[in-house]
Amino acid sequence: MRLSAGGVLYNDGWAASLQMLRQDKRRGLELRIQEYIHPKEQKQINKEYLTLFDKEKVTPFYYKKQHNVYTLALSYVQEYVMYSGGNFSVFNRNTAGVHLNLSKPVYYRVIYAYPDSAGRYDVRTEPIRDDNLDRTGSAKSILGKEPVYRNLDKMTVSAGISGTAALGMEIAVSSSLSTQLLLGGLVGVNSSRLVSLRDYPRQLFYVSGWVSGSIVLRL
Repeated sequence: MRLSAGGVLYNDGWAASLQMLRQDKRRGLELRIQEYIHPKEQKQINKEYLTLFDKEKVTPFYYKKQHNVYTLALSYVQEYVMYSGGNFSVFNRNTAGVHLNLSKPVYYRVIYAYPDSAGRYDVRTEPIRDDNLDRTGSAKSILGKEPVYRNLDKMTVSAGISGTAALGMEIAVSSSLSTQLLLGGLVGVNSSRLVSLRDYPRQLFYVSGWVSGSIVLRL
């Protein structure tokens, strides 16, 4: 049995993966948790509000980020050893599987009105919508965003299928432990478009490049 755990860096996100393969056949299952991040996302903070509000309310945010998008994928894995010599090997890995997309609206703390006679601001917590773009569409109206664990009841779920192909190398550290480095690509199809950054929906059919590193334990 081969157990491996590692991280994956995509051109549009990151993931953590866990694999369990048969040692002799080099095939098995992979569980992957991924966050989709649009390449155009830009982190901001309105520092001028730090003197006017409690610091915990003025937080960094990604301007026009509409949803946090996470993917939970389960895939069948097959590896083929292309070269093996000493403690070094080169292999090809292919996967195919299904996934669930979890999409949760990002809630912002938005300034609707500046101080009244009592010095109070009208600050509301809400996501980006078509009917509030006059406020959420301006970065200067945003104090910050709510933590991702809040408003989980607003999360929506969709499904998809995906497959990967990669070339990797493995270096054995001991008889039971080794490290891997892979370079590959992913092709997927979703049942609905995912929107991380407003105005930039992900296409139903998508392609991503990735690189990963992992630790392998042979049992």
